[in-house]
Amino acid sequence: MSAPESFPEDLYQTLADFQQTHLLTWWKDLSEQDQSELLTQIQHINFAQIQRLYAPGATYQKSESPAQKAERATRPATVVRLEDRSSSPSESEEATKLGQKLLEAGRVGAILVAGGQGSRLGFSHPKGMFPIGPVKQTSLFQILVEQLRARARQAGQPICYFIMTSDATHDETVE
Repeated sequence: MSAPESFPEDLYQTLADFQQTHLLTWWKDLSEQDQSELLTQIQHINFAQIQRLYAPGATYQKSESPAQKAERATRPATVVRLEDRSSSPSESEEATKLGQKLLEAGRVGAILVAGGQGSRLGFSHPKGMFPIGPVKQTSLFQILVEQLRARARQAGQPICYFIMTSDATHDETVE
């Protein structure tokens, strides 16, 4: 198979080298704008680094059967439990006090990574707009903002709040 029309041949070869040509399955169905955006995203992917990061944990053989692949894919992920790093309750209290001092000094901000769409929830808007409040059907965005405002009132300082969006969710999130 060769590169789709208007897709750089050298980049297609990179995709082929890393078995990622499936990323172009719907290329011809995309608008020029969407093709341009997909091309830019693919150009920014470091496939070699992903392979290096993934390969050490890979437990499969390239020659495994479809049944083996299916079995591996349905196996639950290994849970990694982290140790409680505080050696005593006083350490936890100390961290809480330090956090409170930072809040009171106005040195705390919050970042919400909110680029996802709610399509898997059957919701045609950004995920943060999904109504999760039990009575008022308050959105996730609203609940998080109310929590931050409450903390800011307690601390007597504003808390800067940043929402990172994606191209697909930006406009509606800003509204």
